[in-house]
Amino acid sequence: MAITSGKNILIIDDALDTQELLRLSLEPRGFLVHCCPNGAEALKYLESQDALPDVILVDLRMPVMDGFGFLKLKRATPRIKNIPTIVMSADGDGKSIRSRIKPGDGSKSPDILLKPLNIKSVLGAIEKNIHSAPAPASNDPSPQL
Repeated sequence: MAITSGKNILIIDDALDTQELLRLSLEPRGFLVHCCPNGAEALKYLESQDALPDVILVDLRMPVMDGFGFLKLKRATPRIKNIPTIVMSADGDGKSIRSRIKPGDGSKSPDILLKPLNIKSVLGAIEKNIHSAPAPASNDPSPQL
């Protein structure tokens, strides 16, 4: 059985075709996938869950709350700030995107995948982030969002 079997992935993207492509590529590999159409819905979903995702994939351009807004609120929310995050974008190159999403608080910058997505790159980024995720603090009583 793969090490990733049963790992939870949250996909935040308003493009239904991207959601479906990722779901169809990840679920047969044992991942549990949940999709949200924007950052606001993703925050509501995360707030309602006892078990948080192992990795978040987030698009930058979405209605209601874009990826930039989501990343800013995620970094400010202790319960979810350490969930590894992968940014997906069709805007520009990795360097220009990285300069726009730099955390500024000393935390790790998210990995960046350029659209159109390559499933091998997606899987590689997920594997890397799952295996580098910090262990949850043992004295953390899982504060609410």
